[in-house]
Amino acid sequence: MVLWEERSREATPYPDFYTHNHADHILGGRGFVPDGDIDVYAHESTDSYINRVINKLRPIITDRSSRMFGNQLVKGDLGLVNAGIGPVLNAGHGGGTPTLIRPNKTFSETLKVTVSGVKIRLIHAPGETNDQLFVYLPDKQVVMPGDNIYKAFPNLYTIRGTLYRDPVAWAKSLDKMRDLNPQYLVPSHTRPISGRNEVAGVLTAYRDAIQFVHDQTLRGMNKGMTEDQLVESVKLPEQLVEHPYLQEFYGSVEWSVRSIFNGYLGWFDGDAATLSRATEEERGKGMLDLLGEEKLLSAAREAIDRDQNRWALELVNYQLFVEPDHTEAKALKAEAMRNIAHATINPNGRNYYLSQAQELEGSSPEVKELDEATLELLKTFPASNFVEAMTVALDTEKSQGIDKRLSFDFTDVNEQFTLHVRNSIAEFKQEDDPDAEIRIAVTKGDWIELVTGKKGFAGSLAKGDLSVEGGVTSLPSLIGFLSMFDPVK
Repeated sequence: MVLWEERSREATPYPDFYTHNHADHILGGRGFVPDGDIDVYAHESTDSYINRVINKLRPIITDRSSRMFGNQLVKGDLGLVNAGIGPVLNAGHGGGTPTLIRPNKTFSETLKVTVSGVKIRLIHAPGETNDQLFVYLPDKQVVMPGDNIYKAFPNLYTIRGTLYRDPVAWAKSLDKMRDLNPQYLVPSHTRPISGRNEVAGVLTAYRDAIQFVHDQTLRGMNKGMTEDQLVESVKLPEQLVEHPYLQEFYGSVEWSVRSIFNGYLGWFDGDAATLSRATEEERGKGMLDLLGEEKLLSAAREAIDRDQNRWALELVNYQLFVEPDHTEAKALKAEAMRNIAHATINPNGRNYYLSQAQELEGSSPEVKELDEATLELLKTFPASNFVEAMTVALDTEKSQGIDKRLSFDFTDVNEQFTLHVRNSIAEFKQEDDPDAEIRIAVTKGDWIELVTGKKGFAGSLAKGDLSVEGGVTSLPSLIGFLSMFDPVK
């Protein structure tokens, strides 16, 4: 039996509850509690998922997130309208200070706590994230579902890219909420719902839509249908299509179908013709040989005029496979993307189309200088993240034939790691290698400032912020080793 954990009515400040690890649910805490001295409740896996923010995919996820949320778009009718389940991602437009208070009260499946006489039950409920939980106030009959429900079709797949979101687990989590028969439902995004019947109706429709898309996708897969065929086949039934909580303002049935297919079967569609496809350049040259550049681009223009913008995008891509900077092809692609964007009700898709169109037209995403608040946030992440992430940034040409090891001693956290570059492979070891050719000692914070360009290596060595075995004469070896890796974005 789980006992209620009592907290005094006088205990201040009140604790915080993280429903899951997404930035809009965990950052900014020090704006309320500057010293960070507060109890933060979360699932036991939440901290590890927070750490994954600084991981091997951070650069590409950052770029795709920027497009999805319209961070580079100007607010207005032809640009940014909203971010799907909120007006705008303020952090992407220069707002907010990204502070973080780490969870310090964690649990596995269920935790009960009383705060100022209010009984609170935390229940693990995987859905939009694996660490998701919902908050239940039994005396008030209130369920706070986190991001497992909002007034939009669920984001079973997000186009910024993420771990597989298990639709079966998500539906079961909604069933846990239904079993409580709450009087009120208070989502983190969109407005609360009052009344047992109203809440039950929304929860049931939401979980039914998720199960329907999952089941009918698998049904089609078992019939041998390809991913593209499934997208055309799986459509919500009428009673769900018209439901106000299932409009495709955030998630998309099409994206969900593709994610479920890949989650179960991977990328191969079952047709041996796609097992080993011709290269993009070969496909582009082949299409140009068949049609010629003038006819291909003319066909793309005609497709746009007929409002067949998706077909136009496919056509122009053949030209761009061969000549990526072809001016007319890029212009046609941007025009088709804008047409699709202005015709879609899904803000994430709209923002992505408009952002990429803007890039094709020559407006590159703004590279913002790392501010002090973000720098301090980065310093809260494990040192191992920053070293291990280097393995996927290795330039294979620069490292061909190299056999050299760099040993890290992070003096403030007493952690040692080794990066061994060996013939275009960078092996990460969570230990010191006493035979490493290059050895450095540095604090975690100073290393982050070095790799992000906030500090220089020579100056840090001179000031004693960085120690390289062998002194200044060994600095060129360190710089040479690091030059084999792509710069930090």
